[in-house]
Amino acid sequence: MLEACGGGGSGPSNVPQLSVVNGNVSGSAVLVQIDSASPLATVGGAAMVRSSGGSFLLARTAQETFYRLDFDVHARSLHDYRL
Repeated sequence: MLEACGGGGSGPSNVPQLSVVNGNVSGSAVLVQIDSASPLATVGGAAMVRSSGGSFLLARTAQETFYRLDFDVHARSLHDYRL
């Protein structure tokens, strides 16, 4: 049996904050600028992307592959996205 959480308390202190980056809508795409300082610059990086078209989680899963997760719980892969 699990006990319900009633709120209060505090979460772990060693969890890194998720970075937020801006995206620009261009047609049916959202363009995200990625430079060497971006949280998406290296494999394993992730960020919440905010744009006028909505917000989504973007993770870099390989050198040229990103994974997008929309907040409506529909996932799709964006393969071979070139920087």
